[in-house]
Amino acid sequence: AFYAAIALLFTAFYFQATDQWSGPDFTAYITDFGPYPHYTHPFQFRVLVPLVVRGLSHVIPLDLHWIFKGLAGLSVLGSLLVYREYLSNFLERRFASVLAPAIVYPLLWNYCLLNRIYFPFDLPGILLFLLGCHLIYRGNWRAYYPTLLLAALNHEASGLLVFVFWLCLRGAMPGARLRRHIWSQLALVLAVRVALYLAFDAGTQQAYWLNTVLVHIPFNVVVLTDMVTFQGNALRDWVKLGLAFGGLWVALPFLLRRTPRFLRMCLYSGVVLVVAMACTGVIDEMRGYGQLIPLVLTPVLYSVGANLGGAKSKT
Repeated sequence: AFYAAIALLFTAFYFQATDQWSGPDFTAYITDFGPYPHYTHPFQFRVLVPLVVRGLSHVIPLDLHWIFKGLAGLSVLGSLLVYREYLSNFLERRFASVLAPAIVYPLLWNYCLLNRIYFPFDLPGILLFLLGCHLIYRGNWRAYYPTLLLAALNHEASGLLVFVFWLCLRGAMPGARLRRHIWSQLALVLAVRVALYLAFDAGTQQAYWLNTVLVHIPFNVVVLTDMVTFQGNALRDWVKLGLAFGGLWVALPFLLRRTPRFLRMCLYSGVVLVVAMACTGVIDEMRGYGQLIPLVLTPVLYSVGANLGGAKSKT
């Protein structure tokens, strides 16, 4: 009940802090997979949420905006519950239960205070990524592969799970078996991307993504150059960088030496997402780094729990 109350409060603030979609936008999202023309192409690759909401709209007699809000709230609640389980891999259960709600803190910064845009796939993406990391640690492949499939249908950033798998299990799993898993996961993610690519206008999609890369790389170069030379919006971007994840990332260099190997490897995999954002995204858009939230937060919470005597003996 406590977790549900937290999820409800966060969701209410989230929708208050971000720009509201109109009724026609929500309708277009579940019928054409895009709320407005210039967002149609990337949204066509992120079909999980529109398919789920379309199905729910046939059985739940509510306006679409309430269904989307409900799905967002359930995603936050699910993230709290899964994060408790994930933390319990490294901390005693009572510590994990108390510390798990702390995930709302970086969520508030990256998705509310440093962000004004609502996208329906963001919060479910956090839930699926967290679940994937937890299943990797537990070695539950029967549940992991369906989770990876759902994550791939939700957002292309789900590919980060493959890097988490590779970095975390190198040396812990026989090489031949590890390679089979990696190739299987790459094949699954690629199959989803190809199927969606073929399901829509392939030529238009190709032109869109090529244009995205050609536009975003020069833009991001300008952003980084301005930050280094303190020109343009440098002050704003430096402040955003400092406040990203609620400033928790600043503590990481002081904590990683005493952090379990799995958590360190998870964090290092985040470099892939940063590089991807630099090439295909808006590098100073904090919501784009959502998958990094549990990777940044968990070493901090582990340090807190360990200092209080709650660390598990084998992590």
